Amino acid sequence: MRFAVRAAAGLLFAGAAHPADDIAAAYARAAEFVPWRVHTFLTQHEAQSARWAVDGREFTYVVRGPQGANRVRGDARTGKLRPAPTAPESPSITFDPAGKRGIGLTNYNLWLKEGGGGAPAALTTDGTRDNAYGALFEFGVLLESERASLTGPMRAAQGIWSPDGRWFATFRYDQRGVGKQTYWVAVTEEGYGKRPRFVDQPSPYPGDAKNAVATLILVDIEQRMVRSIDAATFETFLDPVDSKLMHWSADSRSLYYLQEGRGLRSVDVRRVDVANGAIEDLYRETSDTYLMLSGTRYPAIWQVSGDGRRLLWYSERDGWGNLYDIDLRGGAARPLTSGPGVVTKLLRIDERAGWVYFLACGRSADLDPYFRQAWRARLDGSRVELLTPGNADHVVSMPARGSSFLDISTAGVAGAPRVELRSLDGKMLARVADTDLAPLRARGWRGPERVKLRSADDRYDIYATVFRPTSFDPARKYPVLDYIYGIASLARTPWSFPLGAGYEMADSYWHSQAIAELGFIVIKVDSPGTPLRGRRFARESYGAAHVGAMLDSHIAAARQLAARDPSFDLDRMGIFGSSGGGFTSARALLLHPEFYKVAVAFSGAHDLLRLYGPEWGERYIGPYASNRETYDRLSNTAFAERLRGKLLLVHGEADSEVTISHTQQFVHALIAANRDFDLLYVPNMEHDMDSNPYAVRRRWDYFVENLAGLAPPPQFPMPGPAD
Repeated sequence: MRFAVRAAAGLLFAGAAHPADDIAAAYARAAEFVPWRVHTFLTQHEAQSARWAVDGREFTYVVRGPQGANRVRGDARTGKLRPAPTAPESPSITFDPAGKRGIGLTNYNLWLKEGGGGAPAALTTDGTRDNAYGALFEFGVLLESERASLTGPMRAAQGIWSPDGRWFATFRYDQRGVGKQTYWVAVTEEGYGKRPRFVDQPSPYPGDAKNAVATLILVDIEQRMVRSIDAATFETFLDPVDSKLMHWSADSRSLYYLQEGRGLRSVDVRRVDVANGAIEDLYRETSDTYLMLSGTRYPAIWQVSGDGRRLLWYSERDGWGNLYDIDLRGGAARPLTSGPGVVTKLLRIDERAGWVYFLACGRSADLDPYFRQAWRARLDGSRVELLTPGNADHVVSMPARGSSFLDISTAGVAGAPRVELRSLDGKMLARVADTDLAPLRARGWRGPERVKLRSADDRYDIYATVFRPTSFDPARKYPVLDYIYGIASLARTPWSFPLGAGYEMADSYWHSQAIAELGFIVIKVDSPGTPLRGRRFARESYGAAHVGAMLDSHIAAARQLAARDPSFDLDRMGIFGSSGGGFTSARALLLHPEFYKVAVAFSGAHDLLRLYGPEWGERYIGPYASNRETYDRLSNTAFAERLRGKLLLVHGEADSEVTISHTQQFVHALIAANRDFDLLYVPNMEHDMDSNPYAVRRRWDYFVENLAGLAPPPQFPMPGPAD
């Protein structure tokens, strides 16, 4: 059988002097496309992350390329760019609106630092490791990497200042009494030959009696007084500042916040009177599954009007993600947008002019439904206007004040990004910058293909992005790789060209192109059960249907693509992914070994729900007490005896998000079932295994050897970010 596979694989490199020579050259080409190397030959304007002057008259952003990362400053009237000073390091305090004083965080406590120098003054002294003030948390836990930074030099505290600069709203994250999960750091700062450092990280699991809770804290700067609003709590997946779960009134007398119910089946809009701490309920929305607070979960899209009488609100009540004007005196809801489409980001609310500005996808029927466009709607519901027309995906940077915005558009997965300056009515004022893709084309790059397909049950259109090697020959047969995430919370298939470092889906785009260079066709698919396509599409994965339906549509997509393109060799089908995609990759070999033959699982959440924060499972599956069988079956340990094919498990020993216990328990089940597999533990590695050059190279080797049937070049020297 191995001989037959190798013979077929040799067709990939017909005409080469020797297959080993050709695969070595393919590795060298692939190494140019890994995410941390693209900027060494491609220059990109990262205008999507522009910072604006307070008055909106200037903006700055980074231009990244072979010459390094350089900041430019732009005129918001003409769009002309000029060099800008290097940006200062991240501030050690969170400045007030006047920029004269700020709040810092160290040793788990809040400190006030006045302008003009001087030593900071302690505002709190009772903060502890498991009950810290103002610390960033995510995924339902205070990650150990974050916790370690809290005892170092002072850093900016998570929180928001009142407009008048008197109040600072933050939170205290109480993890006392929460169950802990343990992992180790094998190689400490002391180097080799020293004891490992063990870490006990509070991490609530489904069914636990106690969950971690963030409580609202108000700091009165004038009185140097800290008040805990004990009835205002956030039992949420992400911290309430980054999630935009609270905002101040214009007069600084009220703080509005969102109270999320367990599993996000309810959300309450509440007001805190900062003078006395009294709480008033303003509005409630409920769901029989879960609520979305924006098209992408967070940041939440909402805002109470300046007079406190009306609420701008995102809701899926009509089956789509639209904006509503809620009368807080009587609860009546008036749609500001309607019909198909999903609002993905709130850009600006201008109450004086009567407009709300936002990004939305799916509102133009003739475009890719994932393409975003900028719109504005009248706050009285009278009309909606498109600001960025054309067949392209648009990302917008818009200041809170000023008369213009930056529009970064990309004509699909292979189009060159363009930066334009537009007025608030959408009129183009200036072409700011274009991305030159010539360095990519000089390397043979032609760009991936975007394809519309049908779901496994033929009820929905689904979309795939297909990556081919730069040496692609349509007369040959290529093994196929499914690069999957396959979890309800995110759409992860690129629908546009990545805009630069740290941009959403940039890593998956370039990892796909890189591994394709080794002689593979790579597909990425977002199947029913993922967001951005409306309520019905997203809820296809709710409850017991989770993951299974997604794999069915991935298989259907691959078969449809192969029917169109004979170069797809589905007899050699592999799958890989990270985190939730690690879980799904291993699951594919367990549930569909007749289709998938080889899998590589990075940082896999193999016990998807039981060893993870309860908020995630309760949102997408349902309450633990009434869904225990589903929680149990969404563990790969339950199907270990079904393993067929070749499986490589890779996990970082210092992963504090999806701890190594996920892989260890799966390994235990595989051994108990007498299944063969391969395993790589990476000491000291955190969750993002896709950023580890050694692990990425081992993933390449595994597919080249076990799916393409070739010998990988021995110990290929994968370049790292600094090379």
